[in-house]
Amino acid sequence: MSSPVHTVQKICQFYESGYQDRFLDAALDKIVARQIERDKADLARVEAVLAQFEHDHGMETDRFHRMYQAGELPDDAEMVEWNAFWKMRQRLAERLSILRGDAVSD
Repeated sequence: MSSPVHTVQKICQFYESGYQDRFLDAALDKIVARQIERDKADLARVEAVLAQFEHDHGMETDRFHRMYQAGELPDDAEMVEWNAFWKMRQRLAERLSILRGDAVSD
Protein backbone atom coordinates (compact mmCIF):
# COMPACT_ATOMS: atom_id res chain seq x y z
CA MET A 1 0.00 0.00 0.00
CA SER A 2 1.35 3.42 -0.98
CA SER A 3 1.66 6.33 1.40
CA PRO A 4 -0.78 9.19 0.78
CA VAL A 5 2.08 11.43 -0.33
CA HIS A 6 3.25 8.83 -2.85
CA THR A 7 -0.30 8.44 -4.15
CA VAL A 8 -0.69 12.20 -4.61
CA GLN A 9 2.68 12.34 -6.40
CA LYS A 10 1.50 9.61 -8.78
CA ILE A 11 -1.72 11.52 -9.48
CA CYS A 12 0.29 14.69 -10.14
CA GLN A 13 2.49 12.82 -12.62
CA PHE A 14 -0.61 11.39 -14.24
CA TYR A 15 -2.10 14.86 -14.76
CA GLU A 16 1.21 16.35 -15.87
CA SER A 17 1.38 13.72 -18.62
CA GLY A 18 -1.88 15.07 -20.05
CA TYR A 19 -4.39 12.80 -18.32
CA GLN A 20 -7.92 14.18 -18.08
CA ASP A 21 -10.89 12.70 -16.25
CA ARG A 22 -13.92 14.66 -15.08
CA PHE A 23 -14.83 12.01 -12.50
CA LEU A 24 -11.39 12.15 -10.86
CA ASP A 25 -11.41 15.95 -11.08
CA ALA A 26 -14.73 16.07 -9.25
CA ALA A 27 -13.59 13.53 -6.65
CA LEU A 28 -10.43 15.49 -5.89
CA ASP A 29 -12.41 18.73 -5.65
CA LYS A 30 -14.80 17.07 -3.18
CA ILE A 31 -11.92 15.77 -1.06
CA VAL A 32 -10.39 19.23 -0.86
CA ALA A 33 -13.76 20.89 -0.17
CA ARG A 34 -14.47 18.41 2.63
CA GLN A 35 -11.11 19.08 4.26
CA ILE A 36 -11.65 22.83 3.98
CA GLU A 37 -14.98 22.51 5.78
CA ARG A 38 -13.43 20.36 8.52
CA ASP A 39 -10.55 22.79 8.99
CA LYS A 40 -12.93 25.78 9.03
CA ALA A 41 -14.98 24.10 11.76
CA ASP A 42 -11.83 23.29 13.75
CA LEU A 43 -10.63 26.88 13.32
CA ALA A 44 -13.94 28.22 14.60
CA ARG A 45 -13.63 26.06 17.73
CA VAL A 46 -10.04 27.20 18.30
CA GLU A 47 -11.04 30.86 17.76
CA ALA A 48 -13.78 30.47 20.40
CA VAL A 49 -11.23 29.18 22.92
CA LEU A 50 -8.84 32.01 22.05
CA ALA A 51 -11.66 34.54 22.47
CA GLN A 52 -12.28 33.20 25.96
CA PHE A 53 -8.58 33.56 26.85
CA GLU A 54 -8.66 37.12 25.49
CA HIS A 55 -11.74 37.92 27.55
CA ASP A 56 -10.31 36.37 30.71
CA HIS A 57 -6.98 38.18 30.40
CA GLY A 58 -8.03 41.43 28.67
CA MET A 59 -5.46 40.96 25.93
CA GLU A 60 -5.54 40.00 22.26
CA THR A 61 -3.99 36.65 21.41
CA ASP A 62 -1.34 38.06 19.09
CA ARG A 63 -0.16 40.47 21.79
CA PHE A 64 -0.17 37.61 24.30
CA HIS A 65 1.95 35.51 21.96
CA ARG A 66 4.53 38.26 21.42
CA MET A 67 4.81 38.82 25.17
CA TYR A 68 4.90 35.09 25.94
CA GLN A 69 7.63 34.48 23.37
CA ALA A 70 9.62 37.38 24.84
CA GLY A 71 9.41 35.80 28.32
CA GLU A 72 7.28 38.63 29.68
CA LEU A 73 4.50 36.33 30.92
CA PRO A 74 4.58 33.44 33.37
CA ASP A 75 5.13 29.92 32.06
CA ASP A 76 2.16 28.48 33.95
CA ALA A 77 -0.30 25.88 32.64
CA GLU A 78 -2.83 28.44 31.41
CA MET A 79 -0.25 30.39 29.40
CA VAL A 80 1.13 27.15 27.92
CA GLU A 81 -2.41 26.17 26.91
CA TRP A 82 -3.11 29.60 25.38
CA ASN A 83 0.13 29.30 23.41
CA ALA A 84 -0.86 25.82 22.23
CA PHE A 85 -4.17 27.17 20.91
CA TRP A 86 -2.31 30.02 19.20
CA LYS A 87 -0.17 27.39 17.42
CA MET A 88 -3.28 25.40 16.46
CA ARG A 89 -4.80 28.54 14.93
CA GLN A 90 -1.63 29.19 12.93
CA ARG A 91 -1.47 25.61 11.62
CA LEU A 92 -5.15 25.59 10.65
CA ALA A 93 -4.88 28.97 8.91
CA GLU A 94 -1.84 27.73 6.98
CA ARG A 95 -3.62 24.53 5.95
CA LEU A 96 -6.67 26.47 4.79
CA SER A 97 -4.46 28.81 2.78
CA ILE A 98 -2.86 25.84 1.07
CA LEU A 99 -6.15 24.05 0.40
CA ARG A 100 -7.77 27.21 -0.98
CA GLY A 101 -4.81 27.74 -3.29
CA ASP A 102 -3.62 30.95 -1.64
CA ALA A 103 -0.10 29.57 -1.14
CA VAL A 104 0.28 27.71 -4.42
CA SER A 105 3.35 28.52 -6.44
CA ASP A 106 3.62 27.28 -10.00
